[in-house]
Amino acid sequence: MAALSPNNAAVIKLLVQHGAEIDRPDHMSVLAHADFTNLQCLTDAGADVNWPKGRSWTALAVQVQGGTDDRAIRFLLDHGANPNPPGDSLVLVAAKHRRGDVAKMLLQAGAALGDDKGGTALYWAIRLGEEDLLHALLGHGADATWCDAQEISLVLNAVRARYWSIIEDLLRAGADPNKADKYGSTPLWEVRNREPQIAEVLRRYGARLVSPEQVLAERMHRDSDGK
Repeated sequence: MAALSPNNAAVIKLLVQHGAEIDRPDHMSVLAHADFTNLQCLTDAGADVNWPKGRSWTALAVQVQGGTDDRAIRFLLDHGANPNPPGDSLVLVAAKHRRGDVAKMLLQAGAALGDDKGGTALYWAIRLGEEDLLHALLGHGADATWCDAQEISLVLNAVRARYWSIIEDLLRAGADPNKADKYGSTPLWEVRNREPQIAEVLRRYGARLVSPEQVLAERMHRDSDGK
């Protein structure tokens, strides 16, 4: 259907009355790029909010990734859109696109947290400074112990971003205060001489002040014992 310029409800209704096909097999849903007014009109006309079946590019997925109107997400969810279509977690997609309110809507609707090689939704919330989303993710069981391929933990990410306000939240959620990156650097080592209050928080949760050289030596010793 080609009549999807904004607020084109009258034309859409006329086309539907004259037999225009709404959900075409193997085509993207007409709802995918519809604005809020057109979404309402098309849904009233019978458009399937989960079209195409079994595909990752449902209307909700496209609206999360490329849309700008949060009302469209709320509308699709309220009308039965599946928050877990095939493909990447929509919570993760929303977090990457700095759409914290959308990610929270999806969580409330039962969307999976998801992860990929580039990071979890929690990682992106930290990287982009979305503190409200971070709290929502932790409240839905997000894994605070995740680390990337360089073994950089979420706490270490927060330390390096100088995102002090969330460090205790991560520790309270189970993050390891002594998790070192691949070069042996720990959160406490990095704040030891410049952020005494954060250092005290880390110590309260069991952080040890260990140099990177010591960490690497301990790691080598454990590896040799395991052989």
